[in-house]
Amino acid sequence: MRSGLLCGTGGELADVVAKVLRAAGFTVTDLDEDLSATKSADLLAVSGAGTCLIEVKSAAGAAVESPVSHLNCHLTTWPQLPPAQPVTCAAPVVNHQHKLERTREVYQRAQLVCTLTFLGTEYR
Repeated sequence: MRSGLLCGTGGELADVVAKVLRAAGFTVTDLDEDLSATKSADLLAVSGAGTCLIEVKSAAGAAVESPVSHLNCHLTTWPQLPPAQPVTCAAPVVNHQHKLERTREVYQRAQLVCTLTFLGTEYR
């Protein structure tokens, strides 16, 4: 599992993230599979009253910012999709620099970091 988290890309990475979330007690749905298309985030994680859209991406270099904009779009379109249960948070899971030495913060551009409030709590 560790190798998949540190070096995984694409579906392999999403599968390992889902396994980790399940091990932490979340009920996880693969939305690409459940919706039969790429209509929303990659995963839906539910624990108690919390429901979270998860966008999983990898990048060989610095973390790309597209998961953030994708999540904002997914939050807007989510109410039109089945099962349309209320979402309480959204989170990008980014495996970045998997071929390089990692930096401490995933996102370093201040203009982006100050917009990351859709995660349920402010990212800092």
